[in-house]
Amino acid sequence: MTVLRSYTEGQWRTPAGEGAPLHDAVTGDEVARISSDGIDLAGALSYGRSVGGPALRELTFHQRSALLKSLGSYLREHREELYALSARTGATLADSKFDVDGGIGVLASYASRGRRALPNDTVYVDGEVEPMLQAVSLARQAPLLVEHAGACEDAARLLAQAGRRDESAALLTEALDRYEQAGADAWAGRVRARLRALGVRPGPRGSRGHPAGGWESLTTTEQAVSRLVAEGLTNGAVARRLYISPHTVNTHLRHVFAKLAVTNRVALAAEVHHSIE
Repeated sequence: MTVLRSYTEGQWRTPAGEGAPLHDAVTGDEVARISSDGIDLAGALSYGRSVGGPALRELTFHQRSALLKSLGSYLREHREELYALSARTGATLADSKFDVDGGIGVLASYASRGRRALPNDTVYVDGEVEPMLQAVSLARQAPLLVEHAGACEDAARLLAQAGRRDESAALLTEALDRYEQAGADAWAGRVRARLRALGVRPGPRGSRGHPAGGWESLTTTEQAVSRLVAEGLTNGAVARRLYISPHTVNTHLRHVFAKLAVTNRVALAAEVHHSIE
């Protein structure tokens, strides 16, 4: 019976000895043998620190995201094989699909998050933007539209510089709404230009020309909320990430569910992953 190999220190290695049997949970048949005998665990740790770590740190966040996306695509192509292996553990097909497809979906979510929310660089500077986001939270509690919009613009600029493009676009959309309500057309035009620079195409003043349904019908904030929910965040966690209230998150999700014709978070995650592909 085959002893499973291990990939350590940049190469495949076959353990020494016969190993312990690995049995099919349903039939009891021996499937393979497994062992760590002869594997240099200290050497593997040293290799990770001296070779793997430096190689990873040379990649930008966008390059790392591309690797995650490629891995997810490869696993998706071979998921029938993974279902078959999962069945040998005693799992049902429904369980297997939940675990396998769920894992692949997480890879896709992190790949998207890394590409959209992190800079195309090897470092990420954190800190200065947080006080600005607190200022936005305070501005939302006041009736001053222009001051509210200005706080959103300032925070959005720092978010964009930090590579957090989705959050930046959400705040710019909020600023645009406030400027339009205040009749500040020149400032609204400036925000529209900044949204276009982020790849967001704001519609005409008023209805914005959104389609009635589907992913493209969602506002920038609704899309940002949807992506975070697809990553597994609770409503409270989404609220903290976007600096809005949990009640506002609930409202956005009700609109999202109606526009996408879904009834639960699992179905919403599937729609988000489909929009990424």
